[in-house]
Amino acid sequence: ARTAVVGGLLALAALVALAMFAGGSPYTLTASFENAGQLVKGNQVQVGGRAIGTISEIELADTGEAEVTMELEDEFRPLHRGTTATIRASSLSGIANRYVSLDPGPDDAPEIEDGGRLTGDDTRAPVDLDEVFNTLDAETRRSLQRVIKGSSDWYAGRAKEGKRSLKYF
Repeated sequence: ARTAVVGGLLALAALVALAMFAGGSPYTLTASFENAGQLVKGNQVQVGGRAIGTISEIELADTGEAEVTMELEDEFRPLHRGTTATIRASSLSGIANRYVSLDPGPDDAPEIEDGGRLTGDDTRAPVDLDEVFNTLDAETRRSLQRVIKGSSDWYAGRAKEGKRSLKYF
């Protein structure tokens, strides 16, 4: 009888552990981007600034678009049509500091099934700072360089005053 009770308790403990620690498969979604903009495998996927998943794969499609596969927490299953994905930079410094920001579609829209797709119409690629500068002609770039250099000269040796002035911005 003791053996049966111990065996039953062990079986119950195993079932409880399985229920608590066995995770279901993640909700996957693939998005087509015109440009993956330095996105790398392992970058975060966020909704409203909260991390809800990661980039699991990036491939080049026959169309020349980047196919980005995301694994999302089960809690966000399912997303709905109208969901958009935007590649964003967490800061201007460094490379590969990107993440995908999802803006979920309305709950009354059709569901996007597990393994579903967002097309190029539903995605936005980042605009890098060098792309902005490349739109400027040579004279405008030189003028911008003079402004930056002039700001540097103006604040040279005035760190204390500069720091104080930031308070008023």
